[in-house]
Amino acid sequence: MLRPMVRQVERRARRLHDMIKALGVNEIAVIRKDQGEAYAEARDKCLHCASSSECLNWLEANSNGARDVTIPDFCRSKELFESCRR
Repeated sequence: MLRPMVRQVERRARRLHDMIKALGVNEIAVIRKDQGEAYAEARDKCLHCASSSECLNWLEANSNGARDVTIPDFCRSKELFESCRR
């Protein structure tokens, strides 16, 4: 019975990278910020996000990686993404 939970955790963790790509955020900058601490916090926020359905819908509609896409207000890592935009 552990398998569905593992899949859910994997999907949520992958969502961070999907959001980074969709927003055109510099992934290396996110990973390096605060010696990796900011990345770890962002990943934790995704794993415990209360807006996962909203996030999935947003990602589905905005998966083109455009630089002019507005970072959604529901995203708890919004400030990090804004600071690491290309």
